[in-house]
Amino acid sequence: MKLRTRRRKPEASIEDLLPRFHEDGHRVVPEADWREVGHLQLERRETWELVRGCIDRLPESYRTVLVLRDMEELDTEATAKLLELSEDAVKSRLHRARQALRTLLVPYFQESPT
Repeated sequence: MKLRTRRRKPEASIEDLLPRFHEDGHRVVPEADWREVGHLQLERRETWELVRGCIDRLPESYRTVLVLRDMEELDTEATAKLLELSEDAVKSRLHRARQALRTLLVPYFQESPT
């Protein structure tokens, strides 16, 4: 019965999915250590989501300055012009936003006491 079923549903060839080798035995496409890369990507993604969530918890006036300066990489002068603030106000809000963000992140990154 199994042989009859196999004849009705031909199995796709796996050859296209297998690695290819040069005559000298080396792979045509080098093999990547995907386990480590995948793990690091997942960690980065989780960290990014955590940080982004904490940034979203900041008051809007501080969050906006933080995003423009640290994420959009605008300089202080451009940020001040865009938000119609003085450069000193931008610096002050940025400093306070960073401090508040650090406070929000400490529980997640602080080493647990041993």
